[in-house]
Order: sequence, then C-alpha cells, then structure tokens
Amino acid sequence: MAILAALLLWTISAGSASATSVFPPSGSHGITPQAPYWGFSDGNGHGSAQVNYARSPYIINMGYQLSPSNIAICTGNLNETLDLYQTGRKVLHDNHVNAGCSYFAHPSYAQGGLYSYQMQMHFVFRVSVGGRTGTATVDAIVNFQVTLV
Repeated sequence: MAILAALLLWTISAGSASATSVFPPSGSHGITPQAPYWGFSDGNGHGSAQVNYARSPYIINMGYQLSPSNIAICTGNLNETLDLYQTGRKVLHDNHVNAGCSYFAHPSYAQGGLYSYQMQMHFVFRVSVGGRTGTATVDAIVNFQVTLV
C-alpha cells in the first residue's frame, strides 16, 4: 500500500495519521518555454504544473490528486485547501469541502511572471485500514521557478 496507508496502519489507534510530500525533494524545479510542463508523484499522490508562455502575464495551471491507494482507503469525502505563493506572497487561495476522494485540485493563476512559486495543498479525509478507522491528512508542497531559460 501507499506510504500513507502504511503510516495509518502504524498510527490508526491514535485516530489520525499524516504525511507530507515535497516536490522536488530539495530546491525548486525550473519551468521554461522549452519544458513548460512538469509532472511529479510519490506514494501519496501525483500532480503537475504547466506554464502557458503564449501571453503575458503567463497562465500557470497546477493540479494534484491523491494516489489510487489513498483513494481506496478513503471512506467518505475530503476537504481540500490550496494556497499558491509567489516569491513568498500568497496570491491564490482555493478550498473545497466534501469533495469526492478522487478530487483533482486544479487551480489556475492568470497573473504569472518570472518568479519562484510554492503551491501548498492540504487534504483531510476519513479512512479505514484493516478494520481501523481514523482521519488522514496529506500535505503536498510544490516548489517551482518560472524562467525563460
């Protein structure tokens, strides 16, 4: 099972478990006109960031979804919160309450420029693993830099 499922088996008696994913594991991923799309994943989920350089300001499309193994242990709906920071300043906030477990968070930011960005996502959902129930939290932090080279 996924990283979170293994974590839940270990901590479910406490009633909750959490996991944090950071993409890339260190530093920041560069997005360029030559490579405007970046996909990333681990055992907790998968996502992407893409920049449309055809207009200015640039349009940045982002997304993230829980992994199939985390969706499989989800027993109800999830709550999602997403914040986008541009060079440390929050420029976008998005949240959904009672979304389905397979919800794909997919914000767009139409005021993009040549800056560093951090997307922070927070998912909370009820789970059942091996007959044990609890609440799981998955956090994903995505660091990328929009550049021309």
